[in-house]
Amino acid sequence: MIEFFRSADDLKREFGLDDHPEFIDFTPFIKDVGFSVQRSYPHQCRYAPPVKKDGTPDTYALFAFRYEPERRSETTPHLVPFTAKISAFSRYVSHHWDYDFSDPECPTEESVTASKKTPRPVDLAAYDHYFYDHDKGSFVDASGKTLKGADILEGLYADHLATIERFRGLVFRWKLSSRNKASLFCEMGRDFSKWLLRYVCGRTLEPDKVMRGIWDDYRPEDMKLLKTESIDVFGYKASKNVIVTFCSLLLLGHSIIHWSSLSSTWLTGVVNNSLLAVAFSILLISFLDHALPIIFLCIINRLGSLRWFLLSKNVKFNSGRS
Repeated sequence: MIEFFRSADDLKREFGLDDHPEFIDFTPFIKDVGFSVQRSYPHQCRYAPPVKKDGTPDTYALFAFRYEPERRSETTPHLVPFTAKISAFSRYVSHHWDYDFSDPECPTEESVTASKKTPRPVDLAAYDHYFYDHDKGSFVDASGKTLKGADILEGLYADHLATIERFRGLVFRWKLSSRNKASLFCEMGRDFSKWLLRYVCGRTLEPDKVMRGIWDDYRPEDMKLLKTESIDVFGYKASKNVIVTFCSLLLLGHSIIHWSSLSSTWLTGVVNNSLLAVAFSILLISFLDHALPIIFLCIINRLGSLRWFLLSKNVKFNSGRS
């Protein structure tokens, strides 16, 4: 029977925070089993945090750890993953909308201006890198290496500071920017596909559950026909958008053949045979009215899944630590 940690105080003892006074302001999470602590930035750091009038810093490195037994693997139930994060944290801004330099507790305007001219450490997150092995009674990393709680804290801190180094930090920032741009491209592709679904196929996405399409894939029943008039073509009724798309494709095809002087015996046979022309037209309209919306729906769902995969994927930062 696995004895899970039940409180932040249990984790505090396991991390050995009482033996490391440099980590301050221990704050337990209210709903989850986890905590946050803070640590000041070193004086020789390239980042200069804003300071108050008495010279004390306002911005600290904020560590956050969440113990997540619900995310255990069925094959290794004794390994409980941690979500570990570190970020630059302004104590003043966390309680105010912005800096108010007339407030005696606010950092000085001069130090805020000077801080903006220095490189700010990048926020880091590790979702599946640290675990607590309840069989061993110790922390381990993804490779199974045994760690002390202080090792995890110091490792995150070192990586956080290394992101502002001139060379290694630059590479990491490029990786982070590339990931964000790729996820933005996926979102733009989703929006464009939704636009095509609406104006080419005459359908919108109206799920009965608000979060569908955000956390979950859209379903075929989420597609709703636009409230536009239908048009009858050769006895086949379809929405005006589909018929307009059909006519546009015919016009485009005719223009390409005409201006490129292309000729096709098969196409000529279809055009000259009324029965074949009607059959071809109905099949094309049916494709635009039924198959193409499903294709667009699949594209929208796949781009959505790819976007979340990119956003949730850890961008590995090579700090040079063994």
